[in-house]
Amino acid sequence: MGRFLVVVYRSAGEGGSGARVGFITAKKLGKAHDRNRLRRWLREAYRRHRAELAKDFEMILLGRSAAVGAGYASIESELCKLWRNEGLIKPSDS
Repeated sequence: MGRFLVVVYRSAGEGGSGARVGFITAKKLGKAHDRNRLRRWLREAYRRHRAELAKDFEMILLGRSAAVGAGYASIESELCKLWRNEGLIKPSDS
């Protein structure tokens, strides 16, 4: 759990078909255009970093109210930090 996001995940189990991701932004976060922007940012951050993720995970990315006022760079960096802390990013070869 971070300032802007909550990441909930589990292993996909046997016969998993790769990573599956859901993006949630509740109505209490604000107006529709704010929620849609946050979902777009979450999808883009996931798209940019999905090759680094360990395979066979199901996860939910839940936006928090502080994320509405944050910028894309803050959202992306926190998401990568949360993934690293949870061990969801593949270890680097170096």
